[in-house]
Amino acid sequence: MAVYSKRKYIDIYLVSYLLMFEHGLLSMFLASVSHCNRMLSRAKIQNITASVTRYISTNILISPSIQNVYSSNLRISSLSSQGKMDLARKLFDKMPKRDIVSWNSLITGYWKNGHMGESKRLFDSMLDRNIVSWNSMIAGCIECGSIDAAVEYFSQMPERNIASWNVMITGFVRFGMIDNAVKVFDEMPRRNVISYTAMIDGYGQIGEVDKARRLFESMPVRNEVSWTVMISACVESERFDEARELFGRMPCKNVVAVTAMITGCCKEGKMEDARVLFEQIRDKDDVSYNAMITGMLLCVRVNSRVVQKARGLRLA
Repeated sequence: MAVYSKRKYIDIYLVSYLLMFEHGLLSMFLASVSHCNRMLSRAKIQNITASVTRYISTNILISPSIQNVYSSNLRISSLSSQGKMDLARKLFDKMPKRDIVSWNSLITGYWKNGHMGESKRLFDSMLDRNIVSWNSMIAGCIECGSIDAAVEYFSQMPERNIASWNVMITGFVRFGMIDNAVKVFDEMPRRNVISYTAMIDGYGQIGEVDKARRLFESMPVRNEVSWTVMISACVESERFDEARELFGRMPCKNVVAVTAMITGCCKEGKMEDARVLFEQIRDKDDVSYNAMITGMLLCVRVNSRVVQKARGLRLA
């Protein structure tokens, strides 16, 4: 039985936060936060939103012309998130003045809607690119299944930031190329919580739980996703005592971590423990219910086999 699909929250969204926040793509950033709100407490989401608001008030809303560009950029991002790329492109083409965010918003919108070719054509036509332009193309290639193209863009970058390295690590992990991910991780000039978490996820993916644990314990800072990924790796490798120990240490338990523990309890046949954990979840979702239902069915099958075996012994 699979734990919550880790690719969904270790994937490209984690890296996208950094890319979008650093360059004012507010609407896309907030939309992405909603994808991962099961990992983030409400207080953290409020802090993130407040930070973005402060960034806008101090750096963007300075003059009417800049405000118009900013409003158009938000509109492009909004249309892109709705899949209305034709309208987003028309707005982009009609803008009397564009900035780098205008270009990056449209590039990202294209690949997020499956039009990687359009992203590439727009990127190639840019006179001025920044790190976000390159990072977006790398992320787009990974999202669209072309890791080789992502590597090519990464190798051509005139300069890189920590998000560039993180995108490549998460990309390699996503495609099961853990050795490549380790190489990039080792070559990074500096790392952050995303770098470590992605590598822990990669090690867990191939059953190298000891390496994942060593890396986890060496982290300068951990977040809820780091804890959840480590716990999930232990559960998937049936190291339930270790998972329980980590879960007990976890400062703020989120629904994904609890769901992983429910899965572990079900695998061990400890349905009462699973039920208690399930009842502790305030905002239950489909994943939580599915974990509990699957565990109950597994328990029924196991008990049925035990009963049949007992009957066989009695008849003998």
